[in-house]
Amino acid sequence: MLEDKYDIKKTIELEKELTNMCNLSKTLVDKGIGQGRFEEKIERVKNGLINNIPLDAIMVMSKLSKEEIENIRLQIQ
Repeated sequence: MLEDKYDIKKTIELEKELTNMCNLSKTLVDKGIGQGRFEEKIERVKNGLINNIPLDAIMVMSKLSKEEIENIRLQIQ
């Protein structure tokens, strides 16, 4: 496609660079999704704390440690 449409010669080096760019894009998207999931988890923990859900239940639900949950508790006080 690059050769036909843009007159760019396909080389091994170009293929490597394009592969690296695609991998970088995927990594950035994956990190963004991961960050979004983490933020959702924090919101669920905050809601659990606000609604007086037992700490043990929040730990199981969130897979966070007691210390991590206590740090979140400090953010909402």
